Amino acid sequence: MTDSQPGIIMLPTDVALLTDKNMVAWVELYAADKARWERDFCAAFTKLQELGVDNFHRGKTYSL
Repeated sequence: MTDSQPGIIMLPTDVALLTDKNMVAWVELYAADKARWERDFCAAFTKLQELGVDNFHRGKTYSL
């Protein structure tokens, strides 16, 4: 699989997201709705911190 933009590489994890039939729907959803991606990412990142993974940014929580 190649990317349509010259000079842009796709990591194996990127390719996996596009070849896994269960993940393609999420890729398409977030590609179409940046605000949804940001909201969901913030919620997931904050939850990781609340569960004790606080070494990302010294325990600071994020919100939009």
